[in-house]
Amino acid sequence: MSMLEVNNINTFYGKSHIIQGLSLSVEEGEAVALLGRNGVGKTTTIRSIIGFTPPRSGDILFKGKQIARRKPESISRMGMGLVPQGRRVFPNLTVKENLTVASRGSAKGGWDLERVYKYFPRLKEREKNLGSQLSGGEQMMLAIGRGLMINPELLLLDEPSDGLAPMVLHDIADIVVQLQKQGLSILLVEQNVKMALKIASRAYVLNKGQVAWAGAAEELRNNEELQHQLLVVSA
Repeated sequence: MSMLEVNNINTFYGKSHIIQGLSLSVEEGEAVALLGRNGVGKTTTIRSIIGFTPPRSGDILFKGKQIARRKPESISRMGMGLVPQGRRVFPNLTVKENLTVASRGSAKGGWDLERVYKYFPRLKEREKNLGSQLSGGEQMMLAIGRGLMINPELLLLDEPSDGLAPMVLHDIADIVVQLQKQGLSILLVEQNVKMALKIASRAYVLNKGQVAWAGAAEELRNNEELQHQLLVVSA
């Protein structure tokens, strides 16, 4: 059984047909990249999966159960976490408060403050600082940590590289790789193709709300001509 199966979904904003017959899957313990130029429907795909913009048709199965018509909070309680584009930390809460507000309690071996601080020691150092006082990289760490505090089995990461310096981006990528190696399933939406293909074992490339290409990340990583064809915006 796949961790996530998206089958032939169609999602609209008003009368605009954004996602058109899209299908993808994420296996248990797998990291999958969702790539594409700006405006092709990557974030809308994430919003469809988590329930913010439900598809009008098609199926979304999470751990074998239909979630296409469920509310976001119900989907989250089932074990799906989201790290949204733009990070969206609570600016007037401290680091510690940002994390604890997302906690649902931790079973043995689950995610709690101690474990999040182990992965992100910088957050421990800054735990009394407000979210608004953090750098972009620190806010990204906090957003990922907050997503982990619900103890997800599948983590949706929407553009984690957005606005980050190269050194910070390298650290974030390494942490995501560690999380996947610990058995966490990951669906990664990303503009930084090099980063995404380093993390993922498989990739999907979207174009106009449809899957234009799907295959092994290594295949796309080693084929610059294909990357240019699928992902580079023509002048």
